[in-house]
Amino acid sequence: MAGNKKAFQTSGFSGYNFDPADIVIVGIDIPNDEDPTGGDLVDDRINLPLDEAMIKNIAHFGVVEPVVVAKYGDKPYVIDGIQRVRHAREANIMLEERGDIPLRVPAITRKELKSDKSRFLGLKISMNEIRRENSPAQKAELIERWIERGYDEGEIATVFGITKQNVGQLRKIPQLSKKIRKSIEDGVVAATAATELADLTPEEQDQKFEEILESGQKPTADAIKKSVGKKPVAPPKRVVNRILDESDVLPQAREDTFWAGVLWMMGRMSDEDAGMADAVAEASKPRPRKKAEPKAKAEPVEPPPPLTEEQAEEEALAEAHRKSQRIAKKKGKTKAA
Repeated sequence: MAGNKKAFQTSGFSGYNFDPADIVIVGIDIPNDEDPTGGDLVDDRINLPLDEAMIKNIAHFGVVEPVVVAKYGDKPYVIDGIQRVRHAREANIMLEERGDIPLRVPAITRKELKSDKSRFLGLKISMNEIRRENSPAQKAELIERWIERGYDEGEIATVFGITKQNVGQLRKIPQLSKKIRKSIEDGVVAATAATELADLTPEEQDQKFEEILESGQKPTADAIKKSVGKKPVAPPKRVVNRILDESDVLPQAREDTFWAGVLWMMGRMSDEDAGMADAVAEASKPRPRKKAEPKAKAEPVEPPPPLTEEQAEEEALAEAHRKSQRIAKKKGKTKAA
């Protein structure tokens, strides 16, 4: 395109500066049915309201972070950065009205995206999820697009960074009533919990949901399952084993009877550890305190009888003899020194 200046080029991508009006946004610049990728560039967020503060910021500082584009024919189509391109266009209108030079948008073209469709879609979704997470309804719509193109739930889970189970739950959102979908968007109930109602009619869904809210309960997955007559599913053994592998619970089990029970149930406690856990459990049981027995009163001790005159004289002579021996012993030590 005339006027575009190549900034750099390395293996895998090239960098350019574009007039934002020259970057094609599907749904704004061309109809959705003219998307050269067959619908992969369709994005409902083109209808989001423009942010006046962002327009002024871009008018002052320009677009700091490059957008990602892929060329189809001689035109660049935006893969990541629709909002930056939209706001840059509005910023240029403001600049032109003031007589200032319009700004250009830095862009990176990824060469491999045209040949690797899976990578193309993955990059588009992943980068948008990081900046502004899609709503559950938008995710459900994107998932169905991928399913129509032949991808399985496992591959889709990898791109979205969620589990395969979450993919299956999100696919049930279109089956929910308008009221339930609105409650998901408003954050009243989690999408994964709300999809437990998907097997009911819209009227039954609304009725069960109202009953839960009126009872004062939080609309959790377990509360909804109970409301519709489903039993909460216990976590599979592989999940419990993963928790045990990632947590150092064996030392804890020697002091904590809960973890001791978990390890014992999973068959992961040795006889020695099990015996230790049993001993800890037994020792931790509260035991009634024994009442102290009252101490017996000591019998009074009678004083010895007084010495007779003869005994007193003998005791005095013995004491004098002991004293003379101590004196003689002390003098002997002094001479030796």
